[in-house]
Amino acid sequence: MKKYLYIIILGLAGIASYFTYQHIKHLKKKINMLEKTQTENKLLELKLEADSLLIVEEYEQAIHLFHQVDSIYNSSAYTKLALDFIGQQEASCEKINDLEQKYHNERKIIKYLRNNQSVLHDSVKHLIYNNQVLESNQGDLEDELFHTENEIVDLQLELAMKGEEIDKLQFKNQDDVTINYIGEVSSGKANGFGYAIFAKKGFYEGHWKDNKRNGEGTYSWINGDRYEGNFEDGIRTGYGIYYFNSGEKYEGFWSNNLRDGFGVIFNPKGEKVFEGNWKQDKPSKK
Repeated sequence: MKKYLYIIILGLAGIASYFTYQHIKHLKKKINMLEKTQTENKLLELKLEADSLLIVEEYEQAIHLFHQVDSIYNSSAYTKLALDFIGQQEASCEKINDLEQKYHNERKIIKYLRNNQSVLHDSVKHLIYNNQVLESNQGDLEDELFHTENEIVDLQLELAMKGEEIDKLQFKNQDDVTINYIGEVSSGKANGFGYAIFAKKGFYEGHWKDNKRNGEGTYSWINGDRYEGNFEDGIRTGYGIYYFNSGEKYEGFWSNNLRDGFGVIFNPKGEKVFEGNWKQDKPSKK
């Protein structure tokens, strides 16, 4: 009787070992799929970085990255498209002035484009770490894998949506000034946060609505003047601070691009010159 009981126990142990082996094999297969996803995400990150460099006209670095992408795909399609784009830009655009060179800060744009990518990258790194404790914590890891897979899908969707929101536009404002814009786009127009070069005028970074500066933003003129404050329909309206290249500064309210309402003006030493009401850009005597 004991002999039969021993044989039954050995059989059950063998069955349990088999199912445990199959379960571990299944988990390893899922991990390999996730590592493949990580590789694809790295390739996507490389393409996005190359596109960003192309937008800010860092052509040499962009071509270098596109060569890397083409080498992975065993193709030359991305490099050819980039060279075609560069040729069009060089044929149709004038030489960018010193202001555009100064304010085209590639790291800000790349950081903006890669915010969600960095979150995705951290999630994948977390998944790889969990793989190291697979044998000692199989049940918990399986739940974590399921949760992380869903998280990666959500982040990929969010990243795809964010990539569609960022674009480069060229249009003219109400003063017939050509504007080169890069930032959030909705319905084919600048809507949200973005950067813009006003041809031979200045540079703006801030919020937009229907191709017009709207909300908080900063505009810098070529002569060194700078305004930080509120805009409505492209016009300085509400509270804002104006820095003159002479060192003077005005803090107060605006209407129709003119100082209007309560405001204070300071000399280059920071001393108050006038504090009170303004009317159509002039101090009010009342």
